[in-house]
Amino acid sequence: MSRNLIFYDTETTGIHKDFSQIIQCGSIFTDNTLKVIDEQNIGSKPLPWIIPQPKAMLTNKKINSFSSNTSHYQMMKDIQHQWKEWCMDLPSKFVTYNGHAFDEELIRRQFWCNLLEPYITNTNQNGRLDLMLMIHNIAAFFSDEISIPLFEDGPAFSIKLEHLANEHGIDVSDAHDAISDCKFMIGLCKVIKDKIPEVFDSFLNISTKEGVKNLLYSDEFLALGEVFRRHPFKYPVVICGADNSRPNDICFFDNIRVLADPITISPTVATNVPTYMPSIQPTGTPTINPTISTVTPTVNPTNLPTSTPTNNPTNTATPSETPTNTPTNTITNTVTPSQTATNTPTNTPTNTPTNTPTN
Repeated sequence: MSRNLIFYDTETTGIHKDFSQIIQCGSIFTDNTLKVIDEQNIGSKPLPWIIPQPKAMLTNKKINSFSSNTSHYQMMKDIQHQWKEWCMDLPSKFVTYNGHAFDEELIRRQFWCNLLEPYITNTNQNGRLDLMLMIHNIAAFFSDEISIPLFEDGPAFSIKLEHLANEHGIDVSDAHDAISDCKFMIGLCKVIKDKIPEVFDSFLNISTKEGVKNLLYSDEFLALGEVFRRHPFKYPVVICGADNSRPNDICFFDNIRVLADPITISPTVATNVPTYMPSIQPTGTPTINPTISTVTPTVNPTNLPTSTPTNNPTNTATPSETPTNTPTNTITNTVTPSQTATNTPTNTPTNTPTNTPTN
């Protein structure tokens, strides 16, 4: 289904999602070719109990918001009304830059606080795409096609929106204005769509829950791309499956952590080592690139712990079955680490009836 796009950005009184307030929200409505159809630019006065952070106000320069006659409730109501109107005829995909971590979380909280529907961006067949996650993949796999600016002359990358826009000839003189940042995102998407259209389309396809599931359960080999501490990383992942009782969670195996760790693990015991079993929620856009050639991962279970508890119901006492400090006549055939008494003499013979108190 061909969908329209809604690019949006917020300017706030701070960076704390639970205590900051949106004071400006810019939204631009485009078709799937990135042609602008409509836009909304709205702001509000800070609520009386909100204390703006000086650094935030110096960055976005929204000092005029203090004299606004629009209430916060009216602003949030108008935003939701406009978005619903744009999505009335055709479901849309909401595009942000670092929005999954900040803007969308803030939007949801403040819709909720004003008794408005909070999940408009991923319900009623709408989808959501974080453009920053697309840039993570591009920096890792497609930096030859899409130039990524260097941070302080390199070799580290900078993936700030204004730096990326400036790198590709987009005017950034009005950066940190919500509507201007939307225009930066549209300009950047046009560059990506023109140079690597298959990557742009693949990310649009996984902007919904069903799209993510279709990718994860496809025959394509999957790889993660990310920028961590300004440096790109790429590594394979293997889908492990999902629990039918938790349809919004999918588990996958992160191979690079195994390669970097002195202890490798077997899939048969992977469920006991949650560090190696990251779980994602397919309601957002994961940093997954489906265009890497197939590689067969190797699993080496030789360094696994060899002491595995034995499930033998015969003559096996559990802590709940043995009274504390009471002499008992037991024949010990199976001892598990959790059942070994800490104060039992070490010279007690096994497989022999004993009258040794069991702690």
